Amino acid sequence: MRARLVLVPMLAAAIGGAAAEPQQNTASLPSDGGSGWRVECANDGKQLDCRTINRVLQRDTQQLIAAVAVRIPPDTRKPVLAIQLPLGIQVTEGVTVRIDDRQTEHYPVQTCTQSGCIVGAPLGDALVGAMRGGRELKVAFHNLTNQTITVTMPLGGFALAHDKIK
Repeated sequence: MRARLVLVPMLAAAIGGAAAEPQQNTASLPSDGGSGWRVECANDGKQLDCRTINRVLQRDTQQLIAAVAVRIPPDTRKPVLAIQLPLGIQVTEGVTVRIDDRQTEHYPVQTCTQSGCIVGAPLGDALVGAMRGGRELKVAFHNLTNQTITVTMPLGGFALAHDKIK
C-alpha cells in the first residue's frame, strides 16, 4: 500500500500539467514526424527528469481525453506507465491498455484530482517491447453510464521518444 501512495505523486508528475512541481523548468521536444509522441523534461536543478508522452484532445474544445506517459525515474531506472483520463469516468471498472489487439493489460484507477483521473503502474519489459514494435495503443475505460470509451494512439515514434529518455 505504501508503494502505491508514493507512486501517485510520481504519476502526476510523469503526466505533467497542473500536478507538476511548481519550481521546475519544463520543455517539450518534438521526437518524431507527427505521431504525437514527444519527450518532455523537467529540471529541478539537480538532474533532468524526462518522459515520453502522447495526449489526445477533444477536437472542438481541446479538452484532454487521454494522456499516456512513460517515465524512467532516475532513482529506480525502471519504467513507469501513467495514464491521465478526464473526470466523470467509472473508476470501479479500471482501464484496459491494448497494443495491436495482442498485448492487453488491465489497471485500476489510482486517484482522481481536479485535473482528472490517474492510472499508473510499473511498466514491464513485455509491454515496453510491444509498444516499441506495435502499430497502435488503445486505452479503454467506461463513462458513468458504463459505455466503453476507447482512445487509439499510433505508436509510430514511440520507440524513438523512448530511446531519448533512457
